Amino acid sequence: MAYEDAFSISPNPTLMISTPAIRGVLFKVRYAIKAKQGLSVIVGDFGLGKSTVLRALHGEMSGRKDIITTLLPTARFPTALAFLKKICDDLGVPRRKAGIDQQAELTNFLLEQADAGKTVVVFIDEAQLMDNDQLEMLRTLLNNETHTHKLCQFVLSGQLSLVKRLKGPKLKALKSRIIAPCSVNPLNLEEAREMVQLRCDTWNLLNPFPAPVFERMYQLTDGVPRLLLRLCGLAVALSDSTKQPITIDLVEGIVADMELPEEEAYDREEAAATV
Repeated sequence: MAYEDAFSISPNPTLMISTPAIRGVLFKVRYAIKAKQGLSVIVGDFGLGKSTVLRALHGEMSGRKDIITTLLPTARFPTALAFLKKICDDLGVPRRKAGIDQQAELTNFLLEQADAGKTVVVFIDEAQLMDNDQLEMLRTLLNNETHTHKLCQFVLSGQLSLVKRLKGPKLKALKSRIIAPCSVNPLNLEEAREMVQLRCDTWNLLNPFPAPVFERMYQLTDGVPRLLLRLCGLAVALSDSTKQPITIDLVEGIVADMELPEEEAYDREEAAATV
């Protein structure tokens, strides 16, 4: 069923709409990478499209001949050394047993790429999963630099808990190195309409949601893209199976089973906060 693909919640950069918040994130991260300033951080609550933005940036950078890049879809590693070795493996840097030797190999690699006129960029998703040892390793890697720029550019994407941790005293040194703090926010109603319409157009489907019904769907999901897409997919599936039109009563019944957060539970001020 085509609607299942259209309303998939998997990160898909080709379906990313251009909102002011997303354009701001793209501008800041692109600037930080071009200026070789080292560290960008994208934060936001669950389901707002951080992974989609990160994958879009990675796809953009990986298509350039002057950039060497990798994307870590998760930051969950058993040790800081495992984290370092994963980065090295992805970049084609030889493995060494000792952490200090591994760092030396990576430093040599970064210097070689800089001499060749290439920029190395590491994208890390789910960065809120990084423990303090990994974050300290990241700070150490940022010490690879010349008098004018960092030899490796890092772009982290994580949930709001990452903001709180970066504001703590133990990570003060890392926080001070962030050149481009960015936040991803919920969609407004028109942006939500654009997102759904783009997906329908991509799959050559009729938009099945009458305006009053969609406005209620938006209210129930508070503009969180992942929740809205889940509701869209379930509404179409239930309507198809029961041969009933998509109505406000139908979507409200679905929401009761989805256990969506109450509207006031989403703290917009906290979501908009940057590090």
